Parts: sequence; structure tokens; C-alpha cells
Amino acid sequence: MSLMMIISAIILVASKIPDLFTTLVKIKVIEDERNPLARACMHKLGIRNGLFFIFGVYLTIAGAMVYFCYLADSFWWDLQLILSAIIIGVFNVAVAHYNWYQRHNYFTRLIAKIGGRFYR
Repeated sequence: MSLMMIISAIILVASKIPDLFTTLVKIKVIEDERNPLARACMHKLGIRNGLFFIFGVYLTIAGAMVYFCYLADSFWWDLQLILSAIIIGVFNVAVAHYNWYQRHNYFTRLIAKIGGRFYR
């Protein structure tokens, strides 16, 4: 396993933990969650269990990404993985920032703009 894959896995997991923490601390009712998929999980499982279920799915997908890149054993797949991890990591930290301070930043405004196109 290359160093790039290890760094990617660390970025993916380490960036999701602040999002999970801030969501656990700040969200008191399910309607506070803005992500419709997360909200549906929370309705079925409760806030805490829904968040940990989503985190488990996230870890499974991230692990599969790293494993498939390991199987491919190609520089270009490794590069794609590290770039994806950086982009996903930035957005995870931006969402955690929004959860904590309740102020939009560039990335959460971008998510809202893109998400608004899908939910019209």
C-alpha cells in the first residue's frame, strides 16, 4: 500500500469525525438536519444511531475506495484517490464549521446552491 493511499484514508476518516461530533452536539431535533438522506436515517434509527449508521456507511465507502485503488495499483488511481480525499475532506470540515458556528462559508453555500437544483 502506497503512502498516498494511507494519507487518503487518514484524510477521509479524520475529516468526517468533526462533522459527526458537531452534528451530535448541535442537532437536538431531526428537523435541524438539512441532508434529506441523513434525516431519513435519523427518523428510522434516531439521531445518534442514525449518525453512527451514516458514519459506518461512509467508512465502508471510503474503505472500498482505498481497497480498489490498492487492487488497481496505478499511479493515476492513487492520484484520483488523494484528490478525491482532499475534496471530500474540505467539504466535511466546511460542514462541521457550519454545524458549529451556524454561519455559511464558501463550501456550504456551494453545497446549498448545488443541492437546491436537485430539490426543486
